[in-house]
Amino acid sequence: GKKRRDKSYQVLRCIRCNSVLHSRKPASLNRTFALVVAATILYIPANVLPMTVTDSLLGSQQDTIMSGVIYFWQSGDYLVSVVIFMASIFIP
Repeated sequence: GKKRRDKSYQVLRCIRCNSVLHSRKPASLNRTFALVVAATILYIPANVLPMTVTDSLLGSQQDTIMSGVIYFWQSGDYLVSVVIFMASIFIP
């Protein structure tokens, strides 16, 4: 194929392995910081507000993620409890 010989088009390569380098997206660190701040702010309501509401003949019950983890742990479903805790509370 033809190679472009424009001076405006320049391929940057790694000095060690000669692989093609890609330029960073503009303001990528600012975007990342904004997402971290938003995630930190939303982390608290996500774990405090009820995630499920169960209606039955006996009444209505609202559960948060942590109360669901505790319920599964007390009912003997340790694996389910640990998976929910790790995926919803610990890792994020």
